[in-house]
Amino acid sequence: AALGVSGLRMDNAGEEASFLVMLPYDIDPRSEIGVTVHWTTKSSEADDTLTRKVSYNALKANAVVTAVGSASALDTTIEADNVVAQYGWHKTSRGVINADTLSILSDDPEQVGLQFFVELDGVSGITIASEYGILIGVELDYYPAMTDNTLARHAKRVNVA
Repeated sequence: AALGVSGLRMDNAGEEASFLVMLPYDIDPRSEIGVTVHWTTKSSEADDTLTRKVSYNALKANAVVTAVGSASALDTTIEADNVVAQYGWHKTSRGVINADTLSILSDDPEQVGLQFFVELDGVSGITIASEYGILIGVELDYYPAMTDNTLARHAKRVNVA
């Protein structure tokens, strides 16, 4: 409440949240995808740290959502993050899904999403029961596909009278 945004309170190391993010239609599967976690905490100690472990599954629309056991780890993991301020907006280091990893995108990128699993992997200095971490969300950064093939694939979006 003090931050003014909604989030998921995580009270124990090992707790995990799972959610689905639809991928943008113009994402280039030949380029890496960056993953950053946004979070906050009740802790106000600058030497306190939280570590988030992120894994993912690529899914097609209308498919079965899977369990964490079959998820892929990020190719570049997210480092431990220090507390900046109590209820401050924190942003982790950038994790990476390597280029050419999501072959599922070549089928129809408009029908593909990533199911993310974000785990509170570890804490240092934080009394987690009273200074809990709060997961705000996950940010993706990517390179847009800007080739003739991509434009042709999305030509169906244009209505010509």
